[in-house]
Amino acid sequence: MKFRLKDKWYLISAFIVFWVGIIFVFIVSKIFQAKDFFIRSKSLWYFAVFIFAAMILLITILLI
Repeated sequence: MKFRLKDKWYLISAFIVFWVGIIFVFIVSKIFQAKDFFIRSKSLWYFAVFIFAAMILLITILLI
């Protein structure tokens, strides 16, 4: 399967979205540092899963 130029741009944009999501999660965890650890880690886990699912959905929509 040969990659076209726009496929490369889609992968780059997905990579950027992924890192922006990680940075956002890090900032949110710093903001809510005082909160209970279990609640924070659980909500961050849900948020990470949401970011991952949104990224996969974005890639599949763009590649079709």
